[in-house]
Amino acid sequence: MSRNFFLRAGLSDHPVLAEELGQLNVAWSALEYRIFGLFEILTGLPVPVAKAIYYSQRTTYARIELVSAVAPVVLRRRQGRTGLGKTTRELKKVAKVMGEIGQMSGDRNKYVHDPWGSTEFGKKPHQLRLRSKDIHGYYERVRLRELRQLVLKIETKTDILHRLYDYLAPKLLPLHGRLELQHELTLVPSQKVVRPKRKKAKPRRAHH
Repeated sequence: MSRNFFLRAGLSDHPVLAEELGQLNVAWSALEYRIFGLFEILTGLPVPVAKAIYYSQRTTYARIELVSAVAPVVLRRRQGRTGLGKTTRELKKVAKVMGEIGQMSGDRNKYVHDPWGSTEFGKKPHQLRLRSKDIHGYYERVRLRELRQLVLKIETKTDILHRLYDYLAPKLLPLHGRLELQHELTLVPSQKVVRPKRKKAKPRRAHH
């Protein structure tokens, strides 16, 4: 661990920073709920079932992966009865916003999970970055401006997800209906394999 790092248990002496950190968590929870809404309409599952699946995943990355796995199945153009075809505009929009949220989650995780403290050089808040290549980690100054910029980015992505939900919702019913027409599998019985009969071994003559 880095030397001269004094661990903090709170930010009572920096109320503006503490308030913005709280806003970060509020904004992020709204974002994740919008991701859930997108997952729910893409799957067409009953809300309780979609909720059970989505919230069984404990990380943002895993929840993004759920959306990213379902979206191509529903939104790609079809080639023939079962083949997946070209990427649609709708699928590109989903993939783009999911990728951007995945990148933001790393920045958010630093503020939430990395230890807070101060250095010997002053009482201004720092965080200890333990996920760096430095085996001891390093401390980094926390700046209110950067935190506010991240909160604004999260709020912007939440609004984008809301608009994407409204854009996709009326399109998904016929797309789900198309999938229903393709859900039956044609089962072909396997051919019976006729194994050649093994020849009985001839009895050996006893030697006297």
